[in-house]
Amino acid sequence: MASDAGESRAIGDGRGPHPEVLSLRFDDRRSPVQSIPAPLRRPLYGLLLEHAEGAVRREGRAWVPFDLLNDPSLARPYRFEASAGSVEAGDGRPSTAARDYLLAELTWPDAERRLAEVDIALLPVGAIEQHGPHLPLDTDAWDAEHMCHEVALRCTEPRPLVLPLIPALAASSPVVEGRSTGLLDTRLDFYRTNSERVRSMTANVIPEPVYGFDAYRAEVLGAIDRELDEIGAEQVLRGQEWTNARGAIARFDRMAIEIRLIDAQECCASNLAVAAAVSGVVRALVEERWAPLRHQRAWPTESLVDLLSSAIRNGPRAEIHDRDLARMFGVDSSDLLTLGGLWRRVAERTFAGSSDLEEPLQSVLREGTLAERILAALGSEFDRRDLRRVYGELCTCLASGRPFRP
Repeated sequence: MASDAGESRAIGDGRGPHPEVLSLRFDDRRSPVQSIPAPLRRPLYGLLLEHAEGAVRREGRAWVPFDLLNDPSLARPYRFEASAGSVEAGDGRPSTAARDYLLAELTWPDAERRLAEVDIALLPVGAIEQHGPHLPLDTDAWDAEHMCHEVALRCTEPRPLVLPLIPALAASSPVVEGRSTGLLDTRLDFYRTNSERVRSMTANVIPEPVYGFDAYRAEVLGAIDRELDEIGAEQVLRGQEWTNARGAIARFDRMAIEIRLIDAQECCASNLAVAAAVSGVVRALVEERWAPLRHQRAWPTESLVDLLSSAIRNGPRAEIHDRDLARMFGVDSSDLLTLGGLWRRVAERTFAGSSDLEEPLQSVLREGTLAERILAALGSEFDRRDLRRVYGELCTCLASGRPFRP
């Protein structure tokens, strides 16, 4: 939360906005409403508003007034408190049963097994020092440890909510074997069925709700290993993270989530812009800007699978029929909403790429996905000469680093 100094104004009765403060400013990424503990928000913000000219929130490049004391963000969880719905120990941290990632709590055989899988460690560092007469000395140390716990837990969650949105930005493959397939993202359609002999590798592409290292190994990798065993696959394939071919997978060796659905085939700037846009939305979901973690986890996988199928066919024209899903991205609209419309609203608030990537992203949002632009350039009827012409121009765009425009 920040404030700007402004010009003094005469206040006849000595009351009203403080002459040195114009407004309370909030930024959903850097200074969100929920950046202080929930019990303090209403009384503290109420006090500050007595000396300010209302509240504004950053939306893109503009500051937009809003009703702070009636804003839904007041009810969102404080990011440094234990997530609602998690199993907790008496000290507010996740219970030991859910903490097999804590080195200090493992036996040496268990630690040896974990270190064979993961070569990254998170080391919490916090001072032991005074914080006034009302707080314990280990406040900084406790916060650092809790943050490490949360990072470790979040690295197992693939954030499936974002996956159906990706073809609306990145669809690039409308033509196969010289013919239009009727799909904007044919590559993803093949992706869904390319491992049918071991169906659990891709499953429904959208990851099922599995949380924690042990559950992931047992329910996801374990199912893949069992099917590999049934077809007599070589042992070298068993127990490998990369055999999981869902749309987003946990990579414990990197402590990262790997998203695999971006069908980007344009120029480097456009491809990086799409990746930055997706990354910005994932960051917002992790930070619980629009919906708490428990609501994200509770969202039914089946509806996301259906939306992904529609996005593979229709790209940004795919319709969002469930208004509650749009609200999970901070969009509350009574009008018919498409994935393209959702991206235009969300990207303005979450895009964190460099300034030179803003125009390539806006090009996609304004002019359509690469697949749509390819089809526009080819026309309703085309032959291989037209394909050579259009895809030759795509090669030129790749070499020169500019977006493709029909």
